[in-house]
Parts: sequence; C-alpha cells; structure tokens
Amino acid sequence: MILVFDDRRSIRNFIQDEFGSDAEKLHFCSNIDDADEFIDENKGNIEGIILDIMIPTLGLSEEHRILTKLGVLTGWVWLWHHCNPEGIKPHPFRDIPIIIYSAYLDDYNLYIESNQPSEDEKEFAQRIKHISKDEVDDDDVIAMMREYFSL
Repeated sequence: MILVFDDRRSIRNFIQDEFGSDAEKLHFCSNIDDADEFIDENKGNIEGIILDIMIPTLGLSEEHRILTKLGVLTGWVWLWHHCNPEGIKPHPFRDIPIIIYSAYLDDYNLYIESNQPSEDEKEFAQRIKHISKDEVDDDDVIAMMREYFSL
C-alpha cells in the first residue's frame, strides 16, 4: 500500500481518479491521527508515501508543533520526528519511496539547507522525491508518481 497523506480533498480525489485501477493500491489520509493509525496497522506493508508538507498540526505534540513553522512543515515534522520519536537510526522509512507533493517546497528546502536539521535528517531528505503542486503539469505529476512507485 502507498499512503497518500494530504488534507485537501481535491488533491486526494485528483490522485485517486488519475491512478484509475491502480488506486486500489493507495490509502488516503487527511490528518495525522488517521495516518498514524494506518502506519501502526500496516507496518512492513507500506510500499510508499505521497505527502504534503503543509497540513494541520492537530495530532502532533507541542514540541513537534513548534518545529512546523506555523504548519508549513507539518508533513515533514510528522515524517521525520513524529514517525520516529525515539530517533532510531536508520529512520524506519529509509527504504520506502517517498514523494513530497507540495506547493511549499521552497520553505521545505530553506529549512533542509539551514543549520537547523541534523546531518541524518538532511541525508534522509536527499533521498526523497519532490514534486511542486504549482510548477508541474497534472499529467506529468501522475506519470512521475507512477514511475517512482513502479505502477
């Protein structure tokens, strides 16, 4: 299963419609609690993640909410910190293909290139594919996702 984590229904519907029959391989979540539940129930069976980084912070600890830069980096904070609260190395999702599909990639890149993240966090970030919601044609988005996940 591929987790599609985006709070906007229009984005989830777009991805589901465009994936056609392959949509059965996708699981859609719109909030942190649902995403956490999916991950807990499907450990070892998650084949990929498509993630927006600008999502509501509800479900994060106060410590993690502070790191989100008023919600702009919530998806990243959820993925890097919340999904690995004990800081296990390597990160549990290191070998899972991940796409950040977001209109806030500039903010994400500024953060990753700053002195705030650890070297481990920066290394993890380098293996993730980035697709801008604003700069990539819809048909190209789906083609890129299909190719990345071998669908």
